[in-house]
This record gives sequence, structure tokens and C-alpha cells, in this order.
Amino acid sequence: MTFNNQQVIFAQECKSLPVPGEHLQVRGSSIDLDAPLADGAYIVKHLYFSIDPYFRHGLANFPPNIWGFQLGQVVRGVALGVVSRSSNPKYPQGAIVISQFAKGLFSEYSIIQGSEQEHYQVLLEDGKASKIPLSNYLGVLGVAGMTGYYGLFEHGKPKAGETIFVSGAAGGVGQLVGQLAKLHGLHVVGSAGTDEKVAYLKEIGYDGAFNYKKSDMGAKLAELCPNGIDLVFENDCHVRNQWS
Repeated sequence: MTFNNQQVIFAQECKSLPVPGEHLQVRGSSIDLDAPLADGAYIVKHLYFSIDPYFRHGLANFPPNIWGFQLGQVVRGVALGVVSRSSNPKYPQGAIVISQFAKGLFSEYSIIQGSEQEHYQVLLEDGKASKIPLSNYLGVLGVAGMTGYYGLFEHGKPKAGETIFVSGAAGGVGQLVGQLAKLHGLHVVGSAGTDEKVAYLKEIGYDGAFNYKKSDMGAKLAELCPNGIDLVFENDCHVRNQWS
């Protein structure tokens, strides 16, 4: 069966905010889903793609080119999908797979063969057996979640009753760190770059939050952290820049 395979193409470099249909374009490409597969090859029907902060570097085409962006080519990133056909026993039909960093093709279907066969790992041999939404494997159980959990508990060693300050708190990592810290009994304060993000932080349980672009950071931290700060989880450089 020949299929019009929808793909996300890196069409033009972008040094500021991307314009839909200009810098990234969705284009169709013919693919035969019934053609014989090479030995060890398999077909992935992608279900979810992870849109991550490093895309800004990829769209700007900053060197070194490790971001998965090649002009005129399909964008690469972290992708999750189901194996629809396979000649590889390690990747059986019906298995849920996830790509490595900047290795998954942002296309509806991908034929994975040759040196790319090891770019995916099997999450579940039977996707129907999952008891949680599969998209969670790109979020709270993905890179952002593992970064937040490992950084907080393995490096921060938090204790109930302590105060933690999280910069870039509304991002994928920061919002998870704040909620994990709150569940662990900490007083949680965060900063973000817009008033809307500040409001969101309070909605998800932050004890205090402020817009660092509109505030004196020292004064705000003194106000929101009256007992001092025990831990700092820094997600961006504005804390270092203002305190250095």
C-alpha cells in the first residue's frame, strides 16, 4: 500500500521566533508500507513527538550540528511510536518504541533499517498493556522527568521543611521539580519570564513565584523565602547572571 507520508521538514533557518509554514513545513512523501523489509528492518508509526528547548538551537542552525536539523531534511528529535511491521525479533510488531536523543524522524511513518536500527529502544512489547498515557514517556517519564528527579533527589538531597528556589520554573523540568519538591515537604519558590507563567506556577502548587524580568530578584527572594534558601535548582542562566 502506497501512503502519503506526512513529514516535518526543516525548510529555513530561524534566528528568532519560527513562522508556521516558513521555517518548518509539513510535506507529503510517498512510502510503500507493504514493500518487503530488509533483514532486521522495521516500520514505526509515530504517535508522539517531543518539542524541546534545544529546537531553538537547531532552527538557528548553530554549530556543532548535533540537534537533528539538516536544511531540507526531515527534522529529528525524540519520537515515540508503535512498530507496525518488523523483520527484527528485537522490535516485534505492536511494540511501543522510543528514539534516542535527536534520532527519531518527525514523520508519520519511518522505515528503520541499517545503522539506524539501534536508534530506538523498546518501552513496551505490547502497547495495549500500558496503564498510563503513552505521551507520559516523553514528559514526566522522559528526559524532562528524569532530569528533574535525578537532579533534585540525587544531587539536591532535599529534606522536608527546607526551601528550594527553582529558576526557569515553568519549563518542562522546572514545573516537575517544583511539584516533586512540594510532595517531599519543601517550601517551593520559582521564577519565570512572563506573568502568565507565574500564574501557572501557583496553580500547580508553587508556594511563591515571580517574574524575574519585572522584579528585583534579591528583594523578591527575601520576601518569598523568609527563612533563607537551602537548595537552588537552576534551569537557565539568569540567576547566575544576576548574582555574579
